[in-house]
Amino acid sequence: MICSSGYMVMLDNSLMWYRQLLEPWGSLISAPSMLSIITQNMGSLCSKQRRCNEADAEENAQAAEIERRIEQETKAEKHVQKLLLLGAGDSGKSTIFKQIKLLFQSGFDEAELKSYIPVIHANVYQTIKILHDGSKELAQNETDSLKYVISNENKDIGKKLSEIGGRLDHPRLTKELAQEIETLWRDAAVQETYACGNKLQVPDCTPYFMDNLLRLSDSNYIPTKEDVLYARVRTTGVVEIQFSPVGENKKSGEVYRLFDVGGQRNERRKWIHLFEGVTAVIFCAAISE
Repeated sequence: MICSSGYMVMLDNSLMWYRQLLEPWGSLISAPSMLSIITQNMGSLCSKQRRCNEADAEENAQAAEIERRIEQETKAEKHVQKLLLLGAGDSGKSTIFKQIKLLFQSGFDEAELKSYIPVIHANVYQTIKILHDGSKELAQNETDSLKYVISNENKDIGKKLSEIGGRLDHPRLTKELAQEIETLWRDAAVQETYACGNKLQVPDCTPYFMDNLLRLSDSNYIPTKEDVLYARVRTTGVVEIQFSPVGENKKSGEVYRLFDVGGQRNERRKWIHLFEGVTAVIFCAAISE
């Protein structure tokens, strides 16, 4: 008979034909056991079908979630403007990058400011080395060479500072070293050399740091944002910041991604792929050259 749930139920007297069918098999198999096998197989089939349906539902849910995320990312990308900073080395790209960070982000925290101490001290040593070595070069090659000759009392100081400036690891700037740097900086020959700065590629930060030697050499010195802006450090690889413009003309949800890249020739292979999808290129050139 068939029950209300749709399954067939075998009563005892309905098993007679099973017994006749299975008689030749003797005691090897009985009708009840055959019925049990059929019932088990039907249950196993239903269970497998149920698991397949659950797996399909899970896969469909995952696919829908992926599609939703892709759609969200696509919408978000429409509001992202990609800006690429380009220009020769020492053209001011990194200075613009730092200005953007100060204007549109939270600026530099104390840890970031302190990280610039060795950079700024290295700038001081490297600059005084350029001036000392440049003075010697001009004294040998220029017609009015005498004005580029460093005074005898400062020659030993110049030699010492030039050696320090040529190191890879520069010492922290002390009061004593700062005093020696200031003495050499005020030498008439070094001042004449600085006037020929374009020939020697003297950094633009030179007068700023030379005028602040006492403060830079303080044992408790923490760089100011102006110090950080004047600090020169070579950019290697790609550096990125993300910011939103502020003011009356701000567009809702508008986001800018600014990329600062190394300007040296050997750095270019690291950022050439950034041209893909770029909104604008900001090309920098040094007006001092």
